[in-house]
Amino acid sequence: MNIPKLNNLETLTALTANPLCQHIPAVNFSTDAEPPQVATTYRTGASRYLAKPAYYSDLDQSVKSISCYFAGLPTDLPLNGSLPCSVRQG
Repeated sequence: MNIPKLNNLETLTALTANPLCQHIPAVNFSTDAEPPQVATTYRTGASRYLAKPAYYSDLDQSVKSISCYFAGLPTDLPLNGSLPCSVRQG
């Protein structure tokens, strides 16, 4: 949760306090998946919290899942290496 100058919670607090940024979904992506940290992040205004997975294939699935979430599509569908047609690029 720590990055140079501002940590994730400080950044999230600044974004949610700014009326021009309040509509922007905030996704926290961190190696820290401890329940207290996740709860604090949601209380601070995060839209979603993703724990960084150990393997690339899991990372790929997480990114696809979050893409579906914000596109309003079910996130529990097996994606089998591709996104549903409505969110594919190109």
